[in-house]
Amino acid sequence: MKTSTPYLSNLTPLRGIAPLLTVMFHVDLMLGNGGDLLVKFEDSLLFTRLYLMVDFFFVLSGFVMYHVYGKWFSETVQKVDFKWFTVARFARVYPLHFVKLLYCIGLKLIFLAAGGIDTNPMDAVSNNWKAIPSHLLLLHSLNVNEWFPWNNASWSISTEWWIYMLFPFLVKPFRRLKTAGRIAVVAACFAGFLAITFLIVPIVTVPASIPFVAVNPADLSINVSYQYGFCGVCLGLY
Repeated sequence: MKTSTPYLSNLTPLRGIAPLLTVMFHVDLMLGNGGDLLVKFEDSLLFTRLYLMVDFFFVLSGFVMYHVYGKWFSETVQKVDFKWFTVARFARVYPLHFVKLLYCIGLKLIFLAAGGIDTNPMDAVSNNWKAIPSHLLLLHSLNVNEWFPWNNASWSISTEWWIYMLFPFLVKPFRRLKTAGRIAVVAACFAGFLAITFLIVPIVTVPASIPFVAVNPADLSINVSYQYGFCGVCLGLY
C-alpha cells in the first residue's frame, strides 16, 4: 500500500458550493414546473446550466484522482496497486448507492402494498423492475435503459465507476504526452463536447409516455446522462 498524499483543503469549499447549486437547479426543476419556483429558466441562462455543476465534479474528481493516485500508476499498473485503488473507489461510492437503491425499492413495495397504482408517468418509467440488475452492476447509465431508473441521481455513479476502472491504465500515456500531445487532448475534449451538443443530444431517446422531458437540441445543451452520460464523464475526468 502506498503512502497517502497531502489533503487539498482549498478544494473543500468547492465540494460544498457545487452541490448546493446542483440542488437549487433540481428543486427549481422538480417543484417549479420546469423552472418557475426560484428563478424562471427563461430569465436566467446561468440557472438553466447549473446541471453543469455535476460536470464540474467530474473535472474535480479527475484532478483529485491524479493527485492521489498518479504516482501509483505512473510507470506501470501493479496488481496490488490496482486492487487497493479499486477497493478504495468501491468503498467510496457503492455502499451508499446500494442502500439508496434498497430504499427506493422499499418505498415502491410499501406503495404497492398499500394498493397504490402509478398514475404519474415519471414514476412509472423510473421504477422499472427490469433495471435493478443493471443498477446493482453499475451499468444502468451505459445506454442500457431508456430513462433514469430508481435512484435517478446515481447515473453519475454508474458512469464514473467505469471511468475509475480505466483511469490507472491511462496515467502513464497521459504523463508521457509532450506539449503538442496535451494541446491535442484539450482540443479533443472541446470537440467531444461539441459532438455531444450537436450529434448525441439529438439521438437521445425518451419513453413514449413522457415526451415532454426530451432535451431540445436548439438549447445547445450537453445534458446527457442515462444513455450517453459516460461521454460527459470521460471528457470531464480527462
